[in-house]
Amino acid sequence: MMYFVCVLLFASFTILDAQVSGSWKRLLDFPVYGIGINPKNPETIIVGGLGRTLYKTHNGGISWTIDSIEFRSGSSQLTNILISSVDTNIVLAGGVFNSIRRSTDQGITWENVFEPEKPLFISPGETIIENPDNPLMIYAGDNTSNRIFRSLNGGISWDTITTLNVSGLCTLTLKPDSSNVLFAGCKLGIIKKSTDAGSSWRTVANIREKGDSEIPKIVFSKKNPSIGFAIIAYFLPKNKPNGGIYKTTDGGETWNEFGSKDTSFWSLCIAPYQNGNEELFIGGYSDASENIPGPGFIIQSQINVFSPTYYSSQIPWFSNMQGIPPRKNVWMIKSAVNRNGETLVYAATEAGFYVWKPNSTAIHNEPLFDQSIEFSVAESFVNIESAQHEIQSIGVFSLSGKQIYVPTISAQSYATIPLSSIHESIIIIRVFTQKGTFSEILIAPHHNAMLTREAIVE
Repeated sequence: MMYFVCVLLFASFTILDAQVSGSWKRLLDFPVYGIGINPKNPETIIVGGLGRTLYKTHNGGISWTIDSIEFRSGSSQLTNILISSVDTNIVLAGGVFNSIRRSTDQGITWENVFEPEKPLFISPGETIIENPDNPLMIYAGDNTSNRIFRSLNGGISWDTITTLNVSGLCTLTLKPDSSNVLFAGCKLGIIKKSTDAGSSWRTVANIREKGDSEIPKIVFSKKNPSIGFAIIAYFLPKNKPNGGIYKTTDGGETWNEFGSKDTSFWSLCIAPYQNGNEELFIGGYSDASENIPGPGFIIQSQINVFSPTYYSSQIPWFSNMQGIPPRKNVWMIKSAVNRNGETLVYAATEAGFYVWKPNSTAIHNEPLFDQSIEFSVAESFVNIESAQHEIQSIGVFSLSGKQIYVPTISAQSYATIPLSSIHESIIIIRVFTQKGTFSEILIAPHHNAMLTREAIVE
């Protein structure tokens, strides 16, 4: 829906631009937490998932490969994915993990770039950020030790530059017009500011003095860097007033309530458009209680005045492949301009990965996991049959994510994979269809046996 808003200000009328309308489409069924968009080719996206899992696309989400950091296991959440603007083969990953990992081959192989003497690096919020004026300079913030680290060589080595005197560091951001100015969002609703590239810090705001309040994201307008936004997450329903969206118009010195009081948020981005306008996208979150407004919310608003469009009803919160309803948390929202000049907005949620396209109508989002694809094992062969859609591609992978076999597809809905030449003890077979749906199965080749799907995600 497009509409105009008139605001009476200093005895004059200001006509605000029409808010851009659009709709959301689901691209992945898996729970995802972090988004890395290739700065030189926005069709290439790496999404951080659960248990060291990474999802990669080179065509804007039409098809995906599934990789991992060394192996797929555990409950780690990859909330930070950074693709270098100097060399897009270089990828940094971290989050609710135990370190920062670095790849030089677009996420196929990884090395631990945090030395043993450093504390475990854990960051549920976005704290791995690149200096746009010097992309080899990368900052990282740890949620447990409250240390801020800096790398001067693209993430190969790191030094501690300061330790914040806060109860928890949640996010870091750089001001677009000055790479010396950083902001840190912290627990207890604290915002800190540095004007010397992170060496020293001062508190500029204490928005919500509640023990459960956190500031997980701060963003600034690239068009007008004096304008910025911060959001608050909270976890105890009785601790109100709490939550909400806050705005600064003086470069982060003062912050005032902008909208959605008592709503808990975790993700935030400012999306630019061809006409020069910018719009705000905000994602809801609360890890503790469905009684707190926020989970399931994705809100769009103009940045001059709070004019919310709620997309909550458009997001189909499907149950996952095990039939378990996901938590409706939106962990990250990022925007990118595609090759056609369209601004796209991506959302990483616990119910899957979504894209918002402007000027598009609502799309009926069916689950992408295709239960009509059937697997069977007989006489050292895996037989694959797709009852509803034509097979597009099949990949055979080791548990570490390495592709070990590419079968030839001779029929549109049927394929056979020989197991006798495969030496791995356990393999993953993934099938993608022309419709964009997929399925996968775990196989023990030496035993001619299929394993349970739960074994893949544990």
